[in-house]
Amino acid sequence: YLNIGNIHGMQENHTEALNNYLAALKIQHEIGAKYDIIGSEINIGNTYIIKGNYDHALKYYTDALSVSEETGDKWHIAQSVFNVGRYYEHIGNYDEALRNYQRSLSIRKEIGATGVINESYLFIGNVLTKQARIEKFDAGKIQKCNEAIQNLDKSLLMAKEIGEPYDVMESYKGLADVYKERNDYMQAIKYNNLYVALKDSLLNND
Repeated sequence: YLNIGNIHGMQENHTEALNNYLAALKIQHEIGAKYDIIGSEINIGNTYIIKGNYDHALKYYTDALSVSEETGDKWHIAQSVFNVGRYYEHIGNYDEALRNYQRSLSIRKEIGATGVINESYLFIGNVLTKQARIEKFDAGKIQKCNEAIQNLDKSLLMAKEIGEPYDVMESYKGLADVYKERNDYMQAIKYNNLYVALKDSLLNND
């Protein structure tokens, strides 16, 4: 069921993917396969996020976090905390999203999860940009923008180091957005051009 769910997910047939993930989860609970349970719950949560059913997503993300903590699996603890942050970002609770992203980053650094640390910096940077966008005071807006740039610069550097072109592309987009928010239009245009060029290149290669 899990593999079938993954195939449907890749084909963007999310209802069928969800049905198969739920079927797999039922069997995993029956046999007590905790590590597989974590993976299925994360997949189910991700699918609910795509479908816009955020409360259901949170349930499965928090279930995955609970099982991860039971097993002491720090990689999945970090991933589950990160996913909880995604839920809060989607519903517009940026303070709580940031708190979860930062906690996830701390665990990822602790275990040396170099392949996903850049992802944490990217999401932290983008949430800080969103906070800047709704900040009432100029000083607070500038501070949020500067913090966002610091995180997005780290995301970009690490994405280049580990050879993740899609993460490089998303870092360019994040930097374009935050420089636009800071009214630094030259830098915004620079990073937007880099984003568009890389996006076109990746589309042509696909």
